[in-house]
Amino acid sequence: MIKVEVHNQAAPALGDLAKTLPAGAQAVLGAVGAELLTTIRQNASTGFHAPGEPHIPGTGPGPNVATGDYRRSWALKTTPGEVFVFTNAPQGARLEYGFVGTDALGRNFNQPPYPHVRPAVEQVRPKLIQALRALIAGSMQ
Repeated sequence: MIKVEVHNQAAPALGDLAKTLPAGAQAVLGAVGAELLTTIRQNASTGFHAPGEPHIPGTGPGPNVATGDYRRSWALKTTPGEVFVFTNAPQGARLEYGFVGTDALGRNFNQPPYPHVRPAVEQVRPKLIQALRALIAGSMQ
């Protein structure tokens, strides 16, 4: 979740800046959130394999795509002052962090991590910071 908030108690001290920041910040969050969603989906698309087949080594750091369902499960939700980029897919954490052990169905796994979310966040983070700084600097002129 990315969240920017200007508290009501700060409004008198910020003057007109308190009025312009929320709308501008929402636009920045929407744009950066959309870029994060696109980057996660790209990172989760490094190779292809038949359904049920294992990861194809050498096809990239992210998970292979069998059906595209996982990639399509990523979504963007915006509310005032917030942007959520998320998946409800059950394999999300397992793909990002890996899994070694026996699952609830008794199947044994030695699945390495295929980081695709963290690299996307790290790629987009500087753009968010730069855009918010520019917004604040422009609002103070």
